Parts: sequence; C-alpha cells; structure tokens
Amino acid sequence: MRLVLSSLIVIAGLLSSQATAATAPEQTASADIRDSGFVYCVSGQVNTFNPQKASSGLIVDTLAAQLYDRLLDVDPYTYRLVPELAESWEVLDNGATYRFHLRRDVSF
Repeated sequence: MRLVLSSLIVIAGLLSSQATAATAPEQTASADIRDSGFVYCVSGQVNTFNPQKASSGLIVDTLAAQLYDRLLDVDPYTYRLVPELAESWEVLDNGATYRFHLRRDVSF
C-alpha cells in the first residue's frame, strides 16, 4: 500500500509539473532538453534491495523501475509523460481525479 501511495504521489507531481510546463515557451522538436534544460541527478546509499522495506524515494524509484511496470513513464529526452501500462489517461474534476485506460493484456 505504501508503494502504491508513493507511486501515485510521484505521478501526481509529474502530472502537475506537466501542467505548469505547458506555459513555457516551446522548443524546437529536434532540441534535446538535456542540452538546453535542467537535469536533476541524485546520489545516495542503498540500504536494502527490497522495495517493500525501502524508506528512500531514490531506492524505491530505482528498484521499482526494474521490477514493476508503471502506469506512465517519463521520456528521457523530452521529459514528457508517455504511456506504459496505461494506453491513455484523462484528467477530470480540475485535476482532482485521473482516469487511466489500461492496455487489454495487463492487470493492475
């Protein structure tokens, strides 16, 4: 449950950052955001390889990406959300509700 809640908080943060990024000036499609944008890197110490017992977001994000599929992922070149388990999604009630449409070949 804790992992699901953390994942939902991360997704909500990513979705809200996409809403504010929409007001920024558009870059050319061929521009690589890593050359002209902000790159955030972290370092830390791994104290467990069990994602159920991890207390650090760094560990959870690193391990969970290797073990589990996500509803959405982030394109490493554009930093935009892209579908993974979800084919598409809708933002409802002024951002209070998100409806995900899952691929038919997965269960969630």
